[in-house]
Amino acid sequence: MALNGIISTSLTGLTASQEALRVTSDNIANVNTPNYARQAVRQQAVLAGGKSNGVDIQAIERVVDRFLERAALSSTSDADRAEIMNLLHDRLQAALGRPDSGSNLSARMNTLFESLGSLALNPADAVTRQQFLGDLGAYTKEISRIASVIQELRGDASTEIEARLPEINDTIREIFDLNAKVIQQTVLSGEPGAAENQRAAALDRLARNLDIRLINNDDGSVDVVTTTGILLVSRSAYAKLSYSAPGQADAATDFPPIEVRRINPISGAETGTARELDGEIRSGTLRGLLDMRDKELVDVSLALGELAARVADQINGVHNANVAFPPPNQLTGNVVGLASTAPHRFTGIAEFAVVDQAGTLVAKTSYDFDANPGATIADVVAAVNAGLGGAATLSYSAGVMQFTAANATDGVVIAQDPTTPSDRAGRGFAHFF
Repeated sequence: MALNGIISTSLTGLTASQEALRVTSDNIANVNTPNYARQAVRQQAVLAGGKSNGVDIQAIERVVDRFLERAALSSTSDADRAEIMNLLHDRLQAALGRPDSGSNLSARMNTLFESLGSLALNPADAVTRQQFLGDLGAYTKEISRIASVIQELRGDASTEIEARLPEINDTIREIFDLNAKVIQQTVLSGEPGAAENQRAAALDRLARNLDIRLINNDDGSVDVVTTTGILLVSRSAYAKLSYSAPGQADAATDFPPIEVRRINPISGAETGTARELDGEIRSGTLRGLLDMRDKELVDVSLALGELAARVADQINGVHNANVAFPPPNQLTGNVVGLASTAPHRFTGIAEFAVVDQAGTLVAKTSYDFDANPGATIADVVAAVNAGLGGAATLSYSAGVMQFTAANATDGVVIAQDPTTPSDRAGRGFAHFF
């Protein structure tokens, strides 16, 4: 081998080694850089005339495990979904109060029932009555406050979704631009590592907000789709997400969907039709916010409403099973939405009476529902009126039951039979209407 050939071959080795040292020093300098993956020099032998003629650098590659990279993106999405839900749960817990607090909902319920027990023992005492009314008001205010907080949290989750979309859209566009940069650097210098590291950081930011899946292309670019297959980034286009929060939320608020549109990168114009994305998101902060807004907080609100309804129903049941003294001249029920021709569907016996201001009985009748199983509500009204002989009138109009004494100084009473009380779905006649 000629001296020049020997020197040339040696120089290729020195050049390759120098480049390997440069890459190594770059790896060391970025050892604490987030999302940085070390690079390695891939060498190949140079052949000339069928003979080895030194060494050449074939490529400088990022050393990554594609499987672990995908697993890391999935774990990032799951972690951030749990984190954002935890933040909202903490705010909800703060609204509910500490379990040992004397002013939380549980404590106010206990206080209310204690007052109710005291009132049952001493119903004529004005102070005890006032105490019960005050405790009842404090309980209902606490129910109302918690209900308002739940709707406020739903509104905040909706607002947070809207606030995150600009960053998500910027990240999607950045990934698209970095794809082009990776392709360019791969062709020009064979060293796309820096652009790939920047793209990896952008992918990590995107994965924090929604679950993504990567499709690696031969030219070094990646297509980014949701795990359900909605395209976010390709070599020729990218997507844009949009959402408009409705502002303050209440139980009747109908939240709009998150929509995704494809964007032409040259013109910036939307192409195709918008697609709803809510059902296509499986993880990330967007999924956590959607779950809290549409499921978790809704479930809590329904549970709170069920609790309030049951407590109210039980208190109303006790109230309707007893009689005020002196009794009122008229009792008016709530709208129950039944036609007068509807079957009564009660069992047991209800008693109807008229008394004067001293409590002396003026007239009384009872109705045995078991003896008249096929009777309608109108039939019950007619039978009670006949039994009272004009001392009072029971009427039913537009779904509302009304019981009125004929004499303005008399009062009306609806009571349960002590042996066989009336019942429809767990409520007595007066309680039901």
